[in-house]
Amino acid sequence: MRWSNCVRLVALIAILSRAVAPAQDLGARQQEFMTSYRNLVELQDLRGIGRLASKDKQLTEDVLLQYSFRVVRSGADAANEVDLLITAADESEQGTRFRKRFDRFKPMDAEARGAWLEAWNAWAKASNIFAEATTKREQSEFRRALVEMTDALTAALKANDPEMAAMARYHVGYAQEQLGEYAEVIKAFDVAMDEWVAAGRPKEAMYQYMVDKRRELIDKGHDPLEAGKAEPGPKKNATTSYREGSAWVELETAYKEMKEPAQFASTTPWGVDNFLLWREFGWSDKKAHEFGVLVQAAPFGKPLKVFREGGKGWFDLDEDGKEGKADAIVKVIDGKPTLNSLKAGPAKDADRYAFYMLSGGQGQQWFGTLVNYQTSGRYRIGCYREVKVEGEPLVLIDDNCTGSIGDPSDQGDNIWRGNPRYIDNDALVVGKGKVAPWSDIVSIAGRWWNLKVVDPHAKKIRLRELDLTTGQVVVKWNGPVAPKVLAIGETEAMKGAYFDVAGGAPVTVPAGRYEIAYGRLEAGKPGQMKQAWIFKGESGAFDVKPGEVTTLDLGGPYTVDFKTEQRDKALVILPKTLLVKEKSGAIIGRIYDEIPYYEVAARKRGGGALGKPKAMSKISTETFNSDNSATWFPAEYVIDHAKEEETEIQLTLKKHSLLGGPITSEWK
Repeated sequence: MRWSNCVRLVALIAILSRAVAPAQDLGARQQEFMTSYRNLVELQDLRGIGRLASKDKQLTEDVLLQYSFRVVRSGADAANEVDLLITAADESEQGTRFRKRFDRFKPMDAEARGAWLEAWNAWAKASNIFAEATTKREQSEFRRALVEMTDALTAALKANDPEMAAMARYHVGYAQEQLGEYAEVIKAFDVAMDEWVAAGRPKEAMYQYMVDKRRELIDKGHDPLEAGKAEPGPKKNATTSYREGSAWVELETAYKEMKEPAQFASTTPWGVDNFLLWREFGWSDKKAHEFGVLVQAAPFGKPLKVFREGGKGWFDLDEDGKEGKADAIVKVIDGKPTLNSLKAGPAKDADRYAFYMLSGGQGQQWFGTLVNYQTSGRYRIGCYREVKVEGEPLVLIDDNCTGSIGDPSDQGDNIWRGNPRYIDNDALVVGKGKVAPWSDIVSIAGRWWNLKVVDPHAKKIRLRELDLTTGQVVVKWNGPVAPKVLAIGETEAMKGAYFDVAGGAPVTVPAGRYEIAYGRLEAGKPGQMKQAWIFKGESGAFDVKPGEVTTLDLGGPYTVDFKTEQRDKALVILPKTLLVKEKSGAIIGRIYDEIPYYEVAARKRGGGALGKPKAMSKISTETFNSDNSATWFPAEYVIDHAKEEETEIQLTLKKHSLLGGPITSEWK
């Protein structure tokens, strides 16, 4: 995504204008907001709190900023009052920065609190100067802003605040860009992106700007590694480690449509073999809803709108709300994936795209419960591009169904607690190899290449040979079902490089620093498939060293975390807070369709057992009908005549058919 200068400027000024030290007390709107919040807490309305946080995200952030200051200035744990709001704000933003912010404040002593307040004042001062620079657009103003923002960055690092440091370093890089110091921009953005993730910020527009600008400047020859400005030492792999004498090669690709949905496996977490796990779109009649949207899919620059009247439907490509010559008929059959081929633009050079689509109709089951899918459908990609490189076929697949090829996107899961992040990726097939995650660095004909798409549909691609050192990664998975996909992503000089290391055998990858990007466990035939997603969670980064084998020891034993809530005289385990982690800290979520029903043991705090352990149970039909997302979890578990301050709970599950086991929680 690339912003125009105008849009970027407006966005920056909007951000910076809020970067001033808040008052000690809440303003009128903030007090009104907190009154609404306290009422919802009293009613124990978690969904209402979520809606409140999403309705006005800026007001929510302003309130939490005020409470940040209360915590830092007083040293008191004022965060308790807004604990549920912190969770809701993170879920609304699809990140973890608010929780991480308040967690950092908890152990602060007086000296650390003073350092944080100094850093904030420096950031507020620098932000105001930066806002002036973006208005005047003069080199001298950007130089002044750079000096002030560098001071703010130094103060943020001293205060050990990655959130403030990430924002300050982003603006340092932006100022350097305006001043033409392009190699310094690359350096700043490289570090800022890591700080961004460490702070729990979602990878939204500013993060994507750094990704795009960094690549653009590298392509123009401003990479500090290429310029010999890197610190002396062993050779370090990068996306610009071109083989001596190599040059960019541009190739045209051919458009092709799939013969069946399973012609290529899916590398994304969205399973290709079981169509119930495909992406969803609305398929209601126009009389009930205006249209459905294939939310991900925008092959012609805008999301695809789907209209339906009775048994007939069409893609509203000209966006006039009615069927016309420029539109395409939607072919949707109950239970049968059907190819929908679309064209847009001049006939001679039309853009083409295809999706497999179907609706559910009557008789479908979701977690063993009968459901009616007549008002919704499922879809996945139905086309690809192909080209020969060094005599080997290279297939390019829009596996994340966005309408563009080669655009991995950082996503937040909207079901599991904390919205764990994963990379929703596209796919590649080299020669007769298996489907692999999209990567800017790919091995073809025994050599490494930098791969770039020239246009969103990858009608043309560019390749240049690289000179890289390599190591190997092997996955050791403790469990009955090893990952079908486990994609790792490079985090430093080769951002955009992804490799699938599943399979149990060593996989050769460029040496570098990696982390888990996403993964998938799978067992059984399509109709009876068991599946779970693997999120990075708290699993750490790891190094792949030249000539060495790195072993990833993953899987069981597992831990499960949960939260409880006091309701009158009962203690309730909240099912949607259940979170399973494997031994490295990666999250195992979206467990379909065998839900772990844990045994619940309760005891007096530090004392004897309160009865025999009992298993959690399946949700009721009424719960399913009122909240479809509840089907991923067990039913609420209620312990009568218990109080949080007097009772400890432990969850255990000896064995799970997909994960293995055991799965155990701490007493809490």
